[in-house]
Amino acid sequence: MGITELLFSPIGGDTLARPWASLLSSHSPDTIDIVGTFLVQLVAFWVPSLIYLLLDRFPHFRTYKIQSNAPYPTNAVLWSGAK
Repeated sequence: MGITELLFSPIGGDTLARPWASLLSSHSPDTIDIVGTFLVQLVAFWVPSLIYLLLDRFPHFRTYKIQSNAPYPTNAVLWSGAK
């Protein structure tokens, strides 16, 4: 497949069409809606939040804190914030 075919082919093409048709035929629209909403929330909110939470654990990133004189949070404080 050349670059022209890659640039002008539909996104996903037949690669995504078959699994999508199978998904639509085997699950109800409500199930697809609920699971899709959960996955979007997981990717858009929870994953970035966990990444920012984990950045506090690495000493290299502590140099970029805006409030450099603020005390560093303990594991108990981070865990209570994660709950």
